[in-house]
Amino acid sequence: MRTGLSVSVSCLLASIFSGLLFFGAAGHGPAAAGFPPVLAQVREMDPRLRQIIDRERYVKRGYVKRDGRWVKVKPTPKARRLVDKLSDGGRPKLTVHVIDVGQGDSILIQTPNGKNILLDAGFGPCSWSDYDAGEKRVLPYLEYLGVKKLDAVIVSHPHNDHDGGIATVLRKMKVDALIDSGYKHTATPYYDVLKLAREKGLKYSQVKAGDRLKFDPAVEIEVLNPPNANAYQGTNSDTNNSSIVLRLTYGEVTVLLTGDAEKAAEEKMLRNRYNLKAHILKVGHHGSKTSSSERFLGQVGPEAAVISCGLNNRYGLPKDEILRRFERKKVKMYRTDFDSTVVVTTDGQFYTIETFGEIPSEYKGYTVGDTERKKYYVPGSKYYSRVYPGRRRYFKTEKEAKAAGFEKSNY
Repeated sequence: MRTGLSVSVSCLLASIFSGLLFFGAAGHGPAAAGFPPVLAQVREMDPRLRQIIDRERYVKRGYVKRDGRWVKVKPTPKARRLVDKLSDGGRPKLTVHVIDVGQGDSILIQTPNGKNILLDAGFGPCSWSDYDAGEKRVLPYLEYLGVKKLDAVIVSHPHNDHDGGIATVLRKMKVDALIDSGYKHTATPYYDVLKLAREKGLKYSQVKAGDRLKFDPAVEIEVLNPPNANAYQGTNSDTNNSSIVLRLTYGEVTVLLTGDAEKAAEEKMLRNRYNLKAHILKVGHHGSKTSSSERFLGQVGPEAAVISCGLNNRYGLPKDEILRRFERKKVKMYRTDFDSTVVVTTDGQFYTIETFGEIPSEYKGYTVGDTERKKYYVPGSKYYSRVYPGRRRYFKTEKEAKAAGFEKSNY
């Protein structure tokens, strides 16, 4: 941790002990007078405070110590406000959006210096479906964020649930560069993407393990897989194992994006002794049993994990065995089939994870306003339930929303 953060937290701890934030918590045994359970709540919600708080011996793994015993406490709104205060240092943010594209993958990386990198774009039209996640999910989400240009589009590997929507994105958005691993595949969507890139004059490059993607000097983006375009021959799935794996490091926070890498790729990364440690893991292959081996997860040691998968998908993903594996390791899980789009934001010291969750029952039928964009969404509209919870404002009618200065969204 940087000195400035340690000083600010020490001051905070002092203020807590001076009586500013005292309140009780449920637990076993008598409460120690004046002990602030808010510290345990903050630690549970923002793991980047873990080292500082543990060093002070106030809490351990989300518990407070009372009369020599560790007692569990629950997060409260007061603890959340405290996290927000600590995290708001005005520093530029790295944001990773795991976009809800149904059964597939699409991830938008927004760097502190304003670069936008799209990794995959979900499912695309094929012989048995005309669904295009690029058209239906990715482009509307980019427009929602106000993204006008993509500095690069990365193809993790040529499978339709990852690269199928990319062609539509290339046709309808300004894109500077296309990046892939060079792995050859006969699938039509992949060659459509390469053809469009040539026609539009995009910069084209191939990457391999050991490379660095230099979009922002403040963010290290390491390529950990594949070693080369033909590294995997005769594995359970050569294409999946050839997925580009990226490790993003901003300050003290790390995110690992694994595509559909399976156990063969995980083992190769382990043998190559790459630094796999990450606070947030995008789970490999949508939570399939082919990925997330015990040894690999042990090296990554994530605090939170995101699974990108479709609701009630025909593959039965994520598998219960994998969910139990993460549960045993006490990893906080997020799923796009339940949580919709999952957004990780970090200033390099703290990180937050937000989801486009459901509207609380007491506000069902209300108009939802986005306080940042000053737009409102009516019941039944595409993004009605997908405004970030921290930016929501509820109105009983559209008239109230307009009177408050909000404009109706087209989505």
